[in-house]
Amino acid sequence: MTSRGRHLRVFLASPADVADERSRVERVVSELNRTIGDSEGVSLELIRWETHAWPGFGADAQDVINRELEPGDIFVGVLWRRIGTPTHRSASGTIEEFERAHELWLRTGRPTMMLYFNTMPFYPTRDDLTQFSGVLDFKDRLRDKGALYWEYDGADEFETEIRVHLFREVQTQLRTYSRNVDENRSTRLVLGALESSRNVGQGYRTLAGLARATGLPEAEVKRVIDTSPELVMKSRIPDRGGAALFKLRT
Repeated sequence: MTSRGRHLRVFLASPADVADERSRVERVVSELNRTIGDSEGVSLELIRWETHAWPGFGADAQDVINRELEPGDIFVGVLWRRIGTPTHRSASGTIEEFERAHELWLRTGRPTMMLYFNTMPFYPTRDDLTQFSGVLDFKDRLRDKGALYWEYDGADEFETEIRVHLFREVQTQLRTYSRNVDENRSTRLVLGALESSRNVGQGYRTLAGLARATGLPEAEVKRVIDTSPELVMKSRIPDRGGAALFKLRT
């Protein structure tokens, strides 16, 4: 089943000390659009506040960004020395963006959450020490939340890792999308066949009969019926050959 026309949004969240990594994500997304994008018919859009937000007023600047930008389909968070600038609601804008995305993930299973931490050594200032303490606290929180985050040593290694990880995640989402499209098509075919039977007064149909009518394997017809109990009912009495009979609920 083709996945033509799929559009995936990659939301990038980070403090200012990983500017190099931010530019690397842009490069990787551009590469993927030229490769897997062309072959699979998918387009990736990199969402960043500096390219997608616009001026406005709120409780603070992050509040404006929150109203204007959604977490996307894939959330990429990157941290190194600094946790970022505090907001009225969270330790930093980056952490607040993570929290919004994580809350959405808990409710809906989306977006995919990908968190990265630079482990390259640095000579800290006093401000860096305070900021880095916030990064370490955040990593502890992520472990408590069940996260698998990724550590990397410098921007070059990050670019290699994010390229592989985004490629794999895009492929996974395309397979899921195609599978869902196939399942929806099967459901439409089975329900359509049952409705046609009802319209001509035939009523109940067997799995084998529905398979012949739709061109689907019997196992797929059974899956549709098993997952649609609110739409399809089973007769208490089988047909003469002992096969189960099904019809649309009225």
